[in-house]
Amino acid sequence: MVKHVPAVLTAKWPDVAVPRAVPVVAVVVAIVCAVPAPSLWNSAITLLLAATVAYPLALLARLTGIVSLASAPVALAGGVGAAYCSTVLGLPILVVLAVSAAGGALIGLLMSLPALRWSTLYTLVTTLAAVYIVVYLAARVGDAIGQSYGLTVTADEVFGVAVNSPQFMLAALGLLLVANVYLTVVLPRSQVGRDWQADRTSRHLAATLGVRHGRVLLASFMFTSALMALAAALSAYWIGFIEYQYYDVNMSIEYLTIVIVGGTASLWGPLAGSLVYVLLPAALAGLAFDLLGGSPTATQYGSNLGSTAFGALLIATLLMEPRGLAFLAERLRRTRSAAAPRAHPTPVPPDPTPDPTAETGGPALLTVRDLSVSYGAVGVLHGIDLRVAPGEIVGITGPAGSGKTSLLRALAGFTAAETVDVRATRMELDGVDLRPLPADRRARAGVAFVPERDKIVPSLSVRANLLLGVRSDRRSTATATERALDRFAELAPLLDKQAGLLSGGERQMLAIASAMVMDPRLLVIDELTLGLSPRKVEELVDVIHTLSADGLTVVVGEQDASVLGSLAGSVCLLRGDGTAVQGPAAELLDATALEAVLIGAAPVDATAPHPSRSA
Repeated sequence: MVKHVPAVLTAKWPDVAVPRAVPVVAVVVAIVCAVPAPSLWNSAITLLLAATVAYPLALLARLTGIVSLASAPVALAGGVGAAYCSTVLGLPILVVLAVSAAGGALIGLLMSLPALRWSTLYTLVTTLAAVYIVVYLAARVGDAIGQSYGLTVTADEVFGVAVNSPQFMLAALGLLLVANVYLTVVLPRSQVGRDWQADRTSRHLAATLGVRHGRVLLASFMFTSALMALAAALSAYWIGFIEYQYYDVNMSIEYLTIVIVGGTASLWGPLAGSLVYVLLPAALAGLAFDLLGGSPTATQYGSNLGSTAFGALLIATLLMEPRGLAFLAERLRRTRSAAAPRAHPTPVPPDPTPDPTAETGGPALLTVRDLSVSYGAVGVLHGIDLRVAPGEIVGITGPAGSGKTSLLRALAGFTAAETVDVRATRMELDGVDLRPLPADRRARAGVAFVPERDKIVPSLSVRANLLLGVRSDRRSTATATERALDRFAELAPLLDKQAGLLSGGERQMLAIASAMVMDPRLLVIDELTLGLSPRKVEELVDVIHTLSADGLTVVVGEQDASVLGSLAGSVCLLRGDGTAVQGPAAELLDATALEAVLIGAAPVDATAPHPSRSA
């Protein structure tokens, strides 16, 4: 009786098309095998070989953050193992594949040893050095058995089908591809995958949770190397000959490029990168051959053109969507969806519900209408409306996980590399549309942001942190520092101190002072008083009141209702379902009213100076 079943075996299928991958691959393989076209067989096998090597590389980068050039030495180890075991020892293919996988795991083990001590950059260099070492050792093995230029691979049969036949290769590589996709989905959800990700996030955090850094590195390198060696062994059977010099640095760079172009964070990224890698050069080579009329230089010219085009695509991908082609396709789909015409071309009758962003009690500096924020398929905020008058202090609060940081980041702007979808029918700062502006351009437009974490540069001095926001076309460095110190006098004795040595309260002061150097019109602060002493909280509240009295508009995220009550005149209260209601702080922060809002009622009168809306 089985008392314990590993969690990885009982994990539910995620919401991706992995279960459909098996029949899809089976149907595609059957169709390709049925078509009597050797060129099609070669292209399909080349594609599958590229994908089955790229997936382990992407998995290693995704779970551990390690960028490796190990594909060439691992592939050579797998190919040499297949050649030696099949030709010299005469072993059957299943044993040969097992030995090749073990050889790849051994190479992975050796290459992981420098990573135990050195940083990612040095690990990349050591994997590069391994290319030359393994090529040299493989050549010595060839010399020993009388095959100095390469090794011959002897193919046997399985159920009457030759191992080096296109049908067998398509079936074997198709199964290996399905296994890679399945592992890419399931492994991150297993205990092993969680350990890898924890170690990548913070080695110290992982250690406090009982995760052994050395074991994680060894296991990750060995496991992914074994998968790559399996693909290389099958490739050796297909080619029939292992040429040592073919497994050079260029091969490692090509496979790493496939991973980068496709994207490591996407399930289908390595497959997308492999498709481009195989099909684009082939298509351009064929085009060059046709244009040049089949001249002797056509083939060489077409090959160079294909390589150049693939390199150009890599640069374009990094510029347009650093996460890879898979995310670029999703981004373009969303862009087309947003630009699509409305389903109702006829005029829509006006909504009789009062607009909460209407100018009640004076013009608004910041107006937000129908804001939604989602991360992938997960929606965090829905239909948020917000109105902030000039010089006003508005608090953002709500239960833990209700989306306070997401709302504040949506106002300050996200970077292009972040996987987030922000939509709003209106988001204006004094008439300037903020929606198309990324975070850096919003900062120049007058929006300063103080994040909850990573709010200063610890390696710089206090003075250098203050000068980060200085722009030469706005004020001199001396004037900027003087202006900051006028409001934050306690930073004056600390100007030459390293910012990483400051206390929590001093860091928050420095972060706000650095933001004020930019002379913003709107200051957005995430978690103003988190982790600070009561005395520091009082000081910060006084500072914010002073800034507001000077005309600065402030939106502050704060978990402590008592702090908000003494700080803000208006509050936007987020519910756990992603909706919100805005109203006077005195009303919304009342215990009875607060409970009513959080369970779905909205006690604030819509005719109040700060109207509310339930989204």
